Amino acid sequence: MSAENQCTKAPSRERSFGKVAKGWAKNTISRCQALKLVGAAILSATLVPLFFRRALAPAQAGYNWRGVSDVQYYVPGSTLRVCQITGDYDPEGLTHINCTGQWGIEGTDLGVSVEHQGNLFIFFGDVPSANDADPIVCTTTDLDPEPHGFQLHPILQGGPGTCVRPFNVKGLSNKGYLGTNETPTGAFSYGDRLYVLVITGNLNAVSYLSSSADLAADFDLHYEISDTTGKFWQIAPWVVNNAEWPGLPCETGDGVLLWGQGLNEAGWSVYLAWMALPPGQHSLVSLQYYRGPGISWSDEQQEAIPLFFMPDVSALSVGWIPEVRRWIMLYTRASLAHPRESIVCRVAKTPWEWSEEITIFNPERDGAFTRYMHEPGEDDLNLLPPERPSADSGWAYAPCLLHRYAQWDAQCRTATIYYLMSTNSPYQVMLMRSQLRIADAE
Repeated sequence: MSAENQCTKAPSRERSFGKVAKGWAKNTISRCQALKLVGAAILSATLVPLFFRRALAPAQAGYNWRGVSDVQYYVPGSTLRVCQITGDYDPEGLTHINCTGQWGIEGTDLGVSVEHQGNLFIFFGDVPSANDADPIVCTTTDLDPEPHGFQLHPILQGGPGTCVRPFNVKGLSNKGYLGTNETPTGAFSYGDRLYVLVITGNLNAVSYLSSSADLAADFDLHYEISDTTGKFWQIAPWVVNNAEWPGLPCETGDGVLLWGQGLNEAGWSVYLAWMALPPGQHSLVSLQYYRGPGISWSDEQQEAIPLFFMPDVSALSVGWIPEVRRWIMLYTRASLAHPRESIVCRVAKTPWEWSEEITIFNPERDGAFTRYMHEPGEDDLNLLPPERPSADSGWAYAPCLLHRYAQWDAQCRTATIYYLMSTNSPYQVMLMRSQLRIADAE
């Protein structure tokens, strides 16, 4: 096989199709129906760890909306479902190493991931069997997500045999946990604290910033970021060295970039904000909002300009690939009304100049329906736990990048990324892998 063919050949793996149990628990409506979240991501070949504290990925060939030439594209056939990471089964009978039902997680969605003090923490979404509480799960031991995924280690309420401890923010709930459709949307680590962006209020959602130095305790509330009229409801953060990005409000120290999307249709665009990270100070300062190239940033959220437009509300996931100096953003075009739509990515050389969309997962192209995504009238995947007899179609959303598992193949110039993807029906989280090839690193 030629070197070129070796670089473009997509990874493959035989799958076993086994019968899986039907029955058990609950008939619930997924939080997806209210939030319409996101998904997708990128992959490659050689095991060169890629994502550090400030970095992630590339995407398709063409010109971005500002006319900046770049050569990057999805590797055809590269998207693979590695396994189902939650629940007590796999819908295709693949090896299943996490039986999360023993911790009270019969089914869930989302999967916001963050590296903190050498550990990978994952914040899942609503758990129907636990009053829609949102668990924190930590995985600390596995450095390779294949062939069967990675082992989850939960933060429990007590000792072995107890249920998972729900994520909670002091002052936002008097129940000891967040409620239906009240979930984390993004997270970042700085100093000894882990910061989590969270939405509350269900249909009258508000986004907040919280943090904690002890993940087995409730998080501290810092301040409100957006209400239902704001532009920063779904938020994806990334910590940066300010000096590396000319054009930020400050040229020294560290900061955090926040890409956000509003809840109302008028806010279905992606916007950019920045916040300073003062050393040793966990109660952070106010946000600055991007108003365009060469224009000073604003204290007023309503002055933020759109970086690009979105078809609907979606969760966002952002990362950076240092080897090729590219940002990557994942989100979904799918929704309950459009279940056959795709998870896409955009690529950028700067935080504010993004390429056109590149499809990295399409449920029809990648054979998801009737295998691990429910198609009404064609399968009974909706009867898998948590059982939902009247469930609508499955659809792909909430693609959450797993930065520690990303790889870069310098010879083939291919990025391989792993990401979590929710499917609505079954109401579970899948581990996915995809690839992008980047031909130009300049």
